[in-house]
Amino acid sequence: MGLAVYTVTTGTEVESWWEVSTPITRPLSLMAHWVTAEGDALAVAEGLGVEPFHLRPGDILVQRHRFVDLWPMADHWLRIGAYWLDTMERWPVSGAREADAIFIKIGHSSTASPLLNDKAQCVIRYSDAMCIDQ
Repeated sequence: MGLAVYTVTTGTEVESWWEVSTPITRPLSLMAHWVTAEGDALAVAEGLGVEPFHLRPGDILVQRHRFVDLWPMADHWLRIGAYWLDTMERWPVSGAREADAIFIKIGHSSTASPLLNDKAQCVIRYSDAMCIDQ
């Protein structure tokens, strides 16, 4: 559904929102990889903060991904997606069956010190993957 990026004194937190569309019958996990423009992973924040078998179609899931000592830079991206935990198979991206992750630019246009507060620096809807300054 979307995500929000927060800069805090300890780094950056990314909140991702997901809507459950079908019953969950297998263990799953959500991935959030902080990567450079070249695709090099700087940090990984994976997991699922709830028991997946309690989720029902129509539920909205909010997952917080914490990246300690990392702040948005001009060439930083977030690679986000979901995968089956038992096989590590990534889920295809809805509307782009050949893709198994969404890449979202989270870097600022300059390398100036980031704002340190609890307000979202960027809110993104997966449908258009556009960053809207708050």
